[in-house]
Amino acid sequence: MLIDDSRDYVKIWIAPFYTLDEYDLPYWYKQLLLDALIEIYHSWQTEIDSLNRKYYLKIWLFEKNFMRSQVVVAIDDFLHFYDNSFGYLMNVKKLPVELRTKKSGMFSWSQGSIVTTLTELELTSYYSQKEISQLKKSAYLTKDDTYFIKEEIVWIN
Repeated sequence: MLIDDSRDYVKIWIAPFYTLDEYDLPYWYKQLLLDALIEIYHSWQTEIDSLNRKYYLKIWLFEKNFMRSQVVVAIDDFLHFYDNSFGYLMNVKKLPVELRTKKSGMFSWSQGSIVTTLTELELTSYYSQKEISQLKKSAYLTKDDTYFIKEEIVWIN
């Protein structure tokens, strides 16, 4: 699949969590899932290293919607496809305490975010005055008439 498409990903789809709109997984369960993603990462890394190609291989941990977490790989024409997937990146070295495992300590982590951009026209067309006020307050950056809002934190190895 990777050779044909030059990119691939895997998520751990466990019922009923991936079908629920909102849920709060216990930290011990998130740690188990993270360790499973790390095992997948290492397995893929071994396989990709044997191809002798440059590659993008990362674990993405979604803070709010943890079941969206995944291992992502890209090669060839898609090598830089995911470079700008997340905004507001900063290196943090370690995950938050509640997510840390022995295996996760082997990686340096970055904290990124999924960013939504809304223009003044979009705000006034689709939102109430109360919602507009809240959205503007939650913007971490405003440029001209565009508001940049962090929707979700993503931890990237």
